Amino acid sequence: MSTVTRISIIEKPQAKINVYLDGALTYALPLDMEKELSVGQILTEEDQIRLERMSQYFKCLASGKRLVTNRPHSRKELKTKLLQRHYPSEAVDKVLDKLTEWGLVNDEEFAAYWIDNRNSCNPKSKLLTAAELRDKGVSSAIISAQVKNIDDSKNAYEIASRRAERLAGLDKNTFMRRLGSFLERRGFSYETIRPTVEKLWVEYKTN
Repeated sequence: MSTVTRISIIEKPQAKINVYLDGALTYALPLDMEKELSVGQILTEEDQIRLERMSQYFKCLASGKRLVTNRPHSRKELKTKLLQRHYPSEAVDKVLDKLTEWGLVNDEEFAAYWIDNRNSCNPKSKLLTAAELRDKGVSSAIISAQVKNIDDSKNAYEIASRRAERLAGLDKNTFMRRLGSFLERRGFSYETIRPTVEKLWVEYKTN
């Protein structure tokens, strides 16, 4: 058994109570738990197990909320990060369910965010983008629905035109081979690569 020796209310950054047992900080709990605890209260082993589980869930939930506030996460990605922070799997699963219920974890919205971010900052092919989303744990059905609007021709031209600036002075074969290899590494098909590099060679020679 242990004795509650101190209860402190913390207002920021998140309202909570810190509970001290036998002089040591032991639990961080939701603010409404204050009414169930008091200084001098004796806690049984069963009480402590219950409070420990609540504390782990509470801290895991706060961590999960911070992560999804910074940017959207897929369910699998968020689960991996929370487990890496050594939260119990039971607490992690409950947190994922709660954040999903609140609409803060949604794989369909995450996939849309991921594709939009890729198109804006680092365009890639449908194939490679789909692979990235699979790695994040997004379902095949969601991936198929989201990647269908990716324009491979547009993305290939956009990133290849940036790369072409570094290939000044090369002969046609070398220019096309290097630019083609660059696009191939980003998952673009031959049917997309060939007309893209030919178009950029013409533009390069014209300019």
